[in-house]
Amino acid sequence: MQVFKDRVAVITGAGSGIGRAFALHCAAEGMKVVLAGIKTETLLPVQQALEAQGASTLVVQTDVAQPEDVERLAQQTIDHFGGVHLLFNNAGVTTLGYMWEHTLEDWEWVMGVNIRGVIHGIKYFVPIMLEQNTEAHIINNASFMAFAAAYNLGSIYAMTKRAVVSLSESLYYELAHVNPQIKVSVLAASYVKSDIMQAGRNRPEILKNDAEQTGPEIDRMRQMRLDSHRHAMPVDQFIDLTFDAIRADKLYIFSHPELMPILEDYFDNVLAARNPKTP
Repeated sequence: MQVFKDRVAVITGAGSGIGRAFALHCAAEGMKVVLAGIKTETLLPVQQALEAQGASTLVVQTDVAQPEDVERLAQQTIDHFGGVHLLFNNAGVTTLGYMWEHTLEDWEWVMGVNIRGVIHGIKYFVPIMLEQNTEAHIINNASFMAFAAAYNLGSIYAMTKRAVVSLSESLYYELAHVNPQIKVSVLAASYVKSDIMQAGRNRPEILKNDAEQTGPEIDRMRQMRLDSHRHAMPVDQFIDLTFDAIRADKLYIFSHPELMPILEDYFDNVLAARNPKTP
């Protein structure tokens, strides 16, 4: 996709972090922007910022884990703007701990947002894109961890993001066969300044734990994540990189080329059927 002006972008998780930055960039490109998020109060300040740039906007309260919410998001997008050209399945959450000590609520929460949120976006927006038969692009937010999971006590997150990569790759092939005007990208970011470490503030009450996992190793990993985020890539730099990749029709979008040797080591181990090194 080369032309963005006057086209329609739909962004989930648009109330903060990467989603908010993506929305601001879409507005700067002259796009009409649909802001979706689980809390309307976080979306309204973003809407005000976009409209200050002269952008046409729509706010739709959306829990991406719920299919009826995403179906409503799609319908309101069509009712309001008449089409969709860029879908950013961005909403994501994370948790921390040993996988056997995670509650079923932990699994349900992270899988619901990170996997089913993308599934629902594909389910309800791809048919619209196919029917309108115009150039369009779908961006699914995964993670570098999807390609090279490591010992960081983020097992559920890594598992869900690997699923997003597989979904995106399959979607890429299917759309190339059915309608090559619709492109697909999957984001594989390492540390980018975002608000994902505060994702728990949006966790539904029914899926909350009485207490989170604690202990010296978990505390160490949590601090490591916080420290890494303080020195992470500025979000605007990441969004510029993402739009360059969209223009180039790239499937894989990596934020940190300097980390590619980690990926090479991972695939070398796979090809050699060799166990990875452990801490």
